[in-house]
Amino acid sequence: MQLTPGMTMPFRVGQYVTVDKGRAEWHGEIIARLPGAMFEIRLGGTSGSSMISSQVAQDRLSAIVLTRPEKPSLNVVRRVYVGMLLENTDLQSKEIEQRFELVKKALCGFEAMVEDKLPICDNQHRLRGIFLAPEYMFARHKPAKTRLIGIEKREKVVPQLHATGDTRHLDEIEMQNLCRAFAALSATLKNILIVPGTIAWRRSITHCTPEKVGRYRQAVTESSKFRPAPRDLTKDVPDPEDVDLRFVAPPLAGTLLPQTYKERIASASGARYFARNTAFVYYNGINVAKYHKIGDFHEVLGAEDTVHIPSVQPCRFDCGGTTFGMSICADDDLHAGPFGQRVQIQRTLAPVDFHIKLSASCEAQVRCAYLLPTGFLLSSDSQELHCKVINASGSDIASLAPEKVGIEGLRVFAL
Repeated sequence: MQLTPGMTMPFRVGQYVTVDKGRAEWHGEIIARLPGAMFEIRLGGTSGSSMISSQVAQDRLSAIVLTRPEKPSLNVVRRVYVGMLLENTDLQSKEIEQRFELVKKALCGFEAMVEDKLPICDNQHRLRGIFLAPEYMFARHKPAKTRLIGIEKREKVVPQLHATGDTRHLDEIEMQNLCRAFAALSATLKNILIVPGTIAWRRSITHCTPEKVGRYRQAVTESSKFRPAPRDLTKDVPDPEDVDLRFVAPPLAGTLLPQTYKERIASASGARYFARNTAFVYYNGINVAKYHKIGDFHEVLGAEDTVHIPSVQPCRFDCGGTTFGMSICADDDLHAGPFGQRVQIQRTLAPVDFHIKLSASCEAQVRCAYLLPTGFLLSSDSQELHCKVINASGSDIASLAPEKVGIEGLRVFAL
């Protein structure tokens, strides 16, 4: 039986109903009639109410109270599974091929789990799952080193971090090969949104038209308008190009990074490589969105011939009847506007159902996203502590128990 706004009572206890409101659907069984022409409807795996936006107890059966259907306040709960790969991307000892196979294995396991819970035959046209991996999932391989440990001089393999002087970014052809591989993989996973982390890559100036070079240099110039929230709200820098980048990204030992935006803009004029840290989004085999990291938190580790090219605005896209925002690392805390009128850049665009945050090690804060009252912040981080889902009211959502997931290195949430 279809239940839509405007239908009249009564309904019977025991009926199985589908609540349909625009882009969303909700399925459940009426288990009780309550005072005030309200019904209690049971749904497995989530709980909440049409009267509130928060959802709790994600992994057990519980009840949802549905108001009189003709009321405009009717809200619909929609089932979506979110999978997050747990991988420490600070360490880059794995080859690119190993990382791709790691993502593929987790993704295929996640798709099998989603298919068991939400069969595609019952969900032909709506989003069933969201799969995320952390920032720098794909960057240049840095071999591990072997060290002698203890009196016995035992050999120990020690993974390595990227450090000042290293080339972090893959070449453009490697990025393109990864994109083709993920597009092909996505085509086999119906109605699952895939964001396989970010790819740090660079493009040679010899492969750029003069127009594109001009746009890149302009993007570096425009990035000076985005700054973190000031620690002292009574102070501001008159000329944004004079902002000390060490405030944005504390210096690394021996770093060759430019110290102000003016210096970075000048370095863009003589660059041989344009570097980006990009998140690509796939849905049913199509690259539906991409986003280049805005903030330069040591994106280029000392290569004087390479400059980081940011996006010039935050990210918004629609997919599977759902609205998304996306940010990388501390981008979501950037602000824009004149002194005294600065606004978080996420709030320069519309609120969303889901805000995706990919990071290497960055605390998730719901205030840095711009969510609808029923929205969620999805934080995929290389550190397990920051790998979480938070609802619009700021409460953490519990992940499914590992024994229920059965996929090593994958955290799953039922929303």
